[in-house]
Amino acid sequence: MVHRTPIISKSNLNIVEVNDKKYVVKRVMPSDNMTDDKINAIKELWACDTVLKKQGNHYFCVEISDTTWEDVYENVPQMRENV
Repeated sequence: MVHRTPIISKSNLNIVEVNDKKYVVKRVMPSDNMTDDKINAIKELWACDTVLKKQGNHYFCVEISDTTWEDVYENVPQMRENV
């Protein structure tokens, strides 16, 4: 059996914005019988860093952090054509 990693594209992601922060929603579960222990276990299982609650559901999310990009080739010496 061949195990393939699923391809994740923007169209497959559920992104929400709360208080000027963006989150990828990884799992939505009903809030019924949800305890702190269950929430923490699910956060760990799904590798989530944030849980949001709205309209009787818990949204297990990962915050999208701002990134800064840097040209990594800027300080690399030019490669010679003939080595």
